[in-house]
Amino acid sequence: MLVLFFMVIDFGRTIHDVQVIAGLSRQGSNLASRGTSLSDSATAVVEGDSSLNDDKISQAFLPQVANDPASSTFYPNTPVGEAVFAPTAADLQGVFQTIASEILLRLSR
Repeated sequence: MLVLFFMVIDFGRTIHDVQVIAGLSRQGSNLASRGTSLSDSATAVVEGDSSLNDDKISQAFLPQVANDPASSTFYPNTPVGEAVFAPTAADLQGVFQTIASEILLRLSR
């Protein structure tokens, strides 16, 4: 019975590892398909390893996906976005207000 218990735990850990690898490869291929150099893509994926720290994914990956001017891979010839972070639940209202004001600004143009 104990062996079966440890088999279930190892199987669960294996599934988790496969999901982490799939997510990281998806992030890396997304960056590479947007013209990011291989070394920059690899650095962003390694820094964004979700098994190490979920905040690093957001702070390394999302600005690149959004093509935020503060990103290390900003492309001025493509549409510009903005990555906005809410470190705590209390900060969400401010983030929503920032996004809403950007949307209203773009609609008024």
